Formats: sequence, structure tokens, C-alpha cells
Amino acid sequence: MRALLFTLILAVAVGYSTAQTKSVSISDFSELTISGPFRTTLVKSDKCKLEINYNELDEEDVIVNSRGGELLVKVKQGLFDFDRYNDRGRNRKYATVTIYYTSLKSIEAKQGASLRASETIVAERMELKSSMGSEVKLDLKVQDLSLDSSMGSDVDLSGTASSFELTAKMGSDVDAYLLKCQDVTVTASMGADVKVFAERELDASANFGASVSCKGNPARKKTSGTFGSDFH
Repeated sequence: MRALLFTLILAVAVGYSTAQTKSVSISDFSELTISGPFRTTLVKSDKCKLEINYNELDEEDVIVNSRGGELLVKVKQGLFDFDRYNDRGRNRKYATVTIYYTSLKSIEAKQGASLRASETIVAERMELKSSMGSEVKLDLKVQDLSLDSSMGSDVDLSGTASSFELTAKMGSDVDAYLLKCQDVTVTASMGADVKVFAERELDASANFGASVSCKGNPARKKTSGTFGSDFH
């Protein structure tokens, strides 16, 4: 009797879990935008697809748009607010998203989205954008990398890049100590905190209370700053 009861409970639990995770049909893409309360994991695959567990989000509030080589995941305009999707620590509602990609050249996370990858992302060129409290943690192997980080976003990068062009502003935090680069260009302002690794050349400017730290002891180093900026 106990064994039967346990089996029934397990079946219900598995069925509930399966029902909560939905596969969404998408077309091929290389440009990705995640906007809103989504915890996203990127997985390299031979076919593009998307799986989502809505958790406490209403399914009808979530928009997945895939066309023209671009994939957009967001909530309906006007619904991402602190009343409906509470942004206070553990009380925040979110959906869990797994995105399977074949290649990537552009990634944008905003409005509190969280983004991770299951393995190193390999690309010739990569453009990253993060804003509005988003969190991004990626391991990369690229030639040319650009990052635009703003409005309290948190970016953690590792891996390798030949050249890295970085703009950080409005209290964003970029930790790229573990991203080994040859040449790095940094523009930091308005309280941004930036950490980079440059082996050959660093060209950095900081303004309005921004901080720039560099490891790697580059042979060529140029820095300029105003209004309480800091270099290490």
C-alpha cells in the first residue's frame, strides 16, 4: 500500500514538473535578447530550440519572438513592474529558460535578467550588452569582444579574447580579471567598477567616480581620468 502511494505521489510530481516545462518552437538565430525576470542558461547544440518553466509567471505574459536571425524573450510591455513581478530578493517571480543555440554573435540581457552558459562560447566576434540590473556570467573564446554595461548590471567574464572594448556606466560592475586579453580599451563613468586583464595594451579612461583595475602588466598602458576616478 505504501509502495503504491509513493508511486502515485511520484507520478503526480513528475507530471506536474513536466507540465511546467514547455518547449517553444523557434527559428535559427545568432542574436539574442533576454529582457525581464528570466534565469537563462545557454547550451550549445546542433539545433536551435527553447525550453521554459514559467514557475510563478503567467504564460500569457511571456513573449518569445524569433525571426530574422534574432531571438527575443521578454514579458509584455507594462507588466514588468515591482508590483506584479516583485524584485525584492527571494520574493521575486521568475521563469527558468534554457536556450539551445548553434552560433552566437550578439547577446543582450536587461531588466533584471540572469544569463549563464553551460560551456565556453566560441565565436569570431561577440557583442555583449547588459543593463537595468541584469546579471551575466560567461566563459568566452573570441577574437573581438565588445561590452556595453550600464544601470547597475553585474557582468562576470572569463576565457580569452584578442581585443576587448568595454564601456561601463551608471553603477555597473564588470569583473573580467579571468578574461585574458591582448588589447583592452575601457571607458568607465558614473560609479562603474571595472576589472580587466590586458597582456599587451591598456587604454582606459574613467570619469565621475568610476574605478578601473588591470592585471596582466601590459607593455603599453594609457590612462586618463577626472572627477574622482580611480585606477589600480
